[in-house]
Amino acid sequence: MKKAEEESILIVDDDITALTLYETILNNAGYERVIVSSDGREVADRLRDNDVSLVLLDINMPNMSGIEVLEVITEEPAIQFYGGNFLDGRLIGKSGNLAPSISRTNG
Repeated sequence: MKKAEEESILIVDDDITALTLYETILNNAGYERVIVSSDGREVADRLRDNDVSLVLLDINMPNMSGIEVLEVITEEPAIQFYGGNFLDGRLIGKSGNLAPSISRTNG
């Protein structure tokens, strides 16, 4: 298992204040590799370019919603999805009952 400072976390939120707050909280908790994005359209590229262990994804965003982001990145062969949960309690996924979290495959 990686140490907190070795893990990369991608935060995606169009609210810059929330984005900064989440980044600060994670940095203060020992996570040094926090990647931020305010636009859902950048997520697939960020996942391809970085070894991300966890994605915190806002659902309600302009340009591309979090649900649309999930639909795009589920088509990426290098990304695997595991069960997760949204902070508001909704469970959403391809099957309609599982909230995906993201992991990169080797290779």
